[in-house]
Amino acid sequence: MKPLCCLYLLMLAITPIPARALPPQWKVGVLAPLTGDVAAWGQDTRRALELANEMLGRGEFRIVFEDDRCQGKAAVSAAQRLLSVERIDFGMIVCTEPTLSTAPIFERHKVAVVAPGATGASVSNAGDYIFRTWPSDQKMVEALFAYAKKRYSHPAVVTESRGMPEEFTRTLLRLSSAAKMPFESEEFLTGETDLASLLLRLKAHQPDALFISTDSDRTLSNIVQQLHMLNWKLPLLGQFIAGSPQFYEKAGALAEGLVFGDSPEVVCGDGKPGCEVLAEYLSRYGHPESSIFMVSSTIAAFMVIADAARSGETPKDHLYKARVETLLGSISFDQNGDVVGPAPALKVIKDGRPVPLN
Repeated sequence: MKPLCCLYLLMLAITPIPARALPPQWKVGVLAPLTGDVAAWGQDTRRALELANEMLGRGEFRIVFEDDRCQGKAAVSAAQRLLSVERIDFGMIVCTEPTLSTAPIFERHKVAVVAPGATGASVSNAGDYIFRTWPSDQKMVEALFAYAKKRYSHPAVVTESRGMPEEFTRTLLRLSSAAKMPFESEEFLTGETDLASLLLRLKAHQPDALFISTDSDRTLSNIVQQLHMLNWKLPLLGQFIAGSPQFYEKAGALAEGLVFGDSPEVVCGDGKPGCEVLAEYLSRYGHPESSIFMVSSTIAAFMVIADAARSGETPKDHLYKARVETLLGSISFDQNGDVVGPAPALKVIKDGRPVPLN
């Protein structure tokens, strides 16, 4: 018996014991609209981020989501939970309004944020810890205004009174003021659906073009349909929400000819890092309800966070000097935390689909 016992003990000694999986080293807290009228953008972000973590995270990251409904007040309490209870290492925010409302909180806790969808121009001045992989609306509005200035003399704008749409219009009106170009403006609250009186007030000024700035495809579609009901026909212009399949499929022929500033094109190929995640996303979930760029920007934001986490440096300091190869190309950030590289494009709805504007 003794030799058998010794043999058993010897086998135990030389048999490898499976390694226990290590817990994630870093925690990423995400503020996203998981419910509400822009939930498509938050849900696409969630799927893209979970997939990027699965394929690129090496088990090193834990993702914690909070639903901010793309609203500043909800985002503030959610950010405080992420920082005080979850003690996150990095933040990620989808919408402009929550980014602006929570930036001081993240600054105070010295937690770097990489925002994949916060497009408003004011985000450039939100703080030293705020970065974004989606280009500022400033460039998009400048390109759209330059297009309009050559063609129209007295345009108008209708704006949904919340974060990103207000940022778009603020930049637009600043440009028109500098150019001494008359511009009529009306705003409405999120949730308002009967906008006939507002549109008739604008119509009384006889503008020769109408900019529409909303936060959701549903709201944009509603305005286009009400213009049709009022039999008010004039050139329409807008921002990247018009590029959502949900919009041009709902609006149909009523969207024809609408010119808008869109997100940059995503061109995959030649083994660009992150493209395999986008391909898997499209295979699993089909075309995103928001936009290809929203999904791609989220994947790129995760890649940037992973690079900073693995650098061994203070995340904020690393992000200001890093250059990360992603599916959006080589990403770096300027002194304001704005992404350097991708440029917005002008498009037009033609034959029911967005195409580049010639």
